[in-house]
Amino acid sequence: MRLDLQRLKYVSSTANPQIKRAVGLYDRKTCEQEGVFLVDGERLFCDGLESAQRFESVFLLEKHLDAYQDGLAYLAHGGADIFIVSDAVMAKLSATKNPQGIFAIAIREPREIPLNSTLLLILDGVSDPGNAGTLLRAAEAAGAEGVIFTPSSVDPYHEKVVRSAMGAHFRLPIWRNLTVAEFKKHFSDHSLFLADLSGETSYAEVDWQQKSTLIVGGEANGAGAEAKLLAKPIYIDMHGKTESLNAGIAGAVILFEAARQRRFSGALKT
Repeated sequence: MRLDLQRLKYVSSTANPQIKRAVGLYDRKTCEQEGVFLVDGERLFCDGLESAQRFESVFLLEKHLDAYQDGLAYLAHGGADIFIVSDAVMAKLSATKNPQGIFAIAIREPREIPLNSTLLLILDGVSDPGNAGTLLRAAEAAGAEGVIFTPSSVDPYHEKVVRSAMGAHFRLPIWRNLTVAEFKKHFSDHSLFLADLSGETSYAEVDWQQKSTLIVGGEANGAGAEAKLLAKPIYIDMHGKTESLNAGIAGAVILFEAARQRRFSGALKT
């Protein structure tokens, strides 16, 4: 499939209505209302193409046109608008200091978390976008079947979360604004474990081969009262004088211990 070059739209002005509308999507409410999220950068866009992510619009510098002819043709055939833009317009669109020359508006595609899932992750009060993205990336890599963001956590579609997650949004089911208590109603057969410095059980002593959900709390105040009430606190063994790990690293360490146990038992699908 080849791209019909006559269907391309050329934009050189930052005052163009399509550019203004794209920039306006940095507003969280607007982005949510329109059911989209922003994809900034060549690598992330490529990951979206490979994952068959649907895109509403793609903005790129002309120098990238040849490299993405087939992918852009596929997207255009599906109804996406393709814009060739100037350096000034790309700088306006991108939130990074050194734009890679590709910016896209992706369509949010709700994915159900299977009720027979055996390993899930809850972010409760995680406000740092970088940590949230790291946790999404780690969850996918460790074989978790879905991630839940409670109302007190950062928006999972924040552009910094999307960048840090490195494509997890294209493949991993994500539920938003679900409390821990509401989650427990859906997955009553799951054992809940809370990463907590004050826990009495080591994360390595947990039987992660059972249906389990890990809860990671916020960087400053930890998890909320529901999580502390419903989940068993577990800690990470540490040496030296290090007192704690940030939320992203702590969650990744525990998730990969779960993956290790599940791989040996055959519970982890590879």
